[in-house]
Amino acid sequence: MTTLNDQFLAGSVPSLMNISGETVTYTPVGGAGVNITAIGGPIENVNHGASDLRAHWRERMFTITTDPSGTYGGVAAPGEGDVITDANGDLWIVEDINLEIYGLADLRCQEQTADQLLQQTVTYWAPSGPSATGGATFASPSAISGRWEDRNILFIDETGKETRSQSVVYLASDVKLGGYLALGDQTGTADPHAIDDAHEIKSWQKIPNKSATQFLRRAVL
Repeated sequence: MTTLNDQFLAGSVPSLMNISGETVTYTPVGGAGVNITAIGGPIENVNHGASDLRAHWRERMFTITTDPSGTYGGVAAPGEGDVITDANGDLWIVEDINLEIYGLADLRCQEQTADQLLQQTVTYWAPSGPSATGGATFASPSAISGRWEDRNILFIDETGKETRSQSVVYLASDVKLGGYLALGDQTGTADPHAIDDAHEIKSWQKIPNKSATQFLRRAVL
């Protein structure tokens, strides 16, 4: 028996995607990017006041399907912090998700731009090899620009294990797995283990825009 849902999926969704859809790359936290079709809404300028670290930025809504095996691709479980690269090559971070009926999801996204995004200081300890006792050693810490979010999200780490994050950090420079990050300028401390709020990098992604002139660098702790 055909349901109303089946009829909608068979008729309206293809029409919407064919008329308004664009090919985008969807990159989940800790995962590889996949090409899907999405309906992108108009770009809106947002102003939240000068005291906000992200006082001025641009937002855009994207509608996608939640059926990865469908004609238009899709994401079964879209997540906050995932990244959409649109048809122009611009990068958008998923900030909010509204799961709709009929197998569609609306994603509110914020544009990734370095000037607006990376306004905090983050300290990075790069791994430099094992110590004589088998532990880790680190290079001298460095302060880099970033944006630190204490966000509990589900992601796949480099071993393929599904786990939950403590924080997600956007960065201006490359980092390495096994390194440590801490919020603020902590460069006076050589060993990150001496700082309670320093955490190990469990996942690391560097996502280019279409022309590879801009990158979203993201560490998951």
